[in-house]
Amino acid sequence: MKTNKSFNYWQWRMIIGSMIGYSMFYFVRKNFSFAMPALSDEYGITNTSFGVILSLVGIIYGVSKLINGVIADRANATWHLVIGLSASVAINFAFGWSAKLSTLITGQTGGEDFIGMMVTVMAVLLIINNIFQGCGSGPCQRIIVHWVEPKRLSTMTSIWNTSHSIGAGIVSVICGYIIGTYGQWQLCFWIPAIIAAAGVFFMIVTLRDTPTSVGLPEIKETKTELDDNDSPEAFKAFLKKMVFKNPIIWILALSNFCIYVIRFTILEWGTSFLTQYKGFEIDLSANIVAMSELAGGALGT
Repeated sequence: MKTNKSFNYWQWRMIIGSMIGYSMFYFVRKNFSFAMPALSDEYGITNTSFGVILSLVGIIYGVSKLINGVIADRANATWHLVIGLSASVAINFAFGWSAKLSTLITGQTGGEDFIGMMVTVMAVLLIINNIFQGCGSGPCQRIIVHWVEPKRLSTMTSIWNTSHSIGAGIVSVICGYIIGTYGQWQLCFWIPAIIAAAGVFFMIVTLRDTPTSVGLPEIKETKTELDDNDSPEAFKAFLKKMVFKNPIIWILALSNFCIYVIRFTILEWGTSFLTQYKGFEIDLSANIVAMSELAGGALGT
């Protein structure tokens, strides 16, 4: 009875802790979209340039999620998350200085060379950021499957999956308020980075990798053939069979792609569209995008 009570406590601690931790990743990834109108107004950066950057980093992020998903099966989930979020926090602090860095490189504060360098610096920082952003989802899935029984996995994953909508929704409101009140796009990176830095320490204190990490038994139903043979060769064969040659995985991936095209269009471009083409104030535009995210999270549950 004592073991069951302890496991229930740790189970919910892991679910809620990983939800909060993963929402912090969105604080330092989706904030760029809300700085775009201000960057466009101040430096004349075109939507075409933003579109190229966002398309490129989206592909980088997808590849990073795939690679980090494989790594997550073999790594400690807590430290995998901590390393990824810490790197994103550092990059977001650097992002706020991208204009000064561009001036340092070009010796200019305006003109085509300066704008070209600004676009290059932003692209490089966003690429690096999205490489580390791929460290978010995989470790959280590892935590969920180690701490939740298979018969409850769908329900608990649905609850956990609201974390990205919560994170994106909250950062939308924060960044909209920052730009609307202070007009400084740099704060859209620095303030979310400070909040996410607190999230790093929260995860270190809160999260543990598996039940055995806290002296509890593993869930019996989670045993796989790798428990009997965990060699690199067996792992590669298991990965090939269960992922790359699994038609269900590819169907789900395609379905998710179609959903995310719509979701990211609203999330990435909603604020710019409403501000630049519909004449909305930026804080109102950001709040509308936030409501879209939070409504999607609620319905998705």
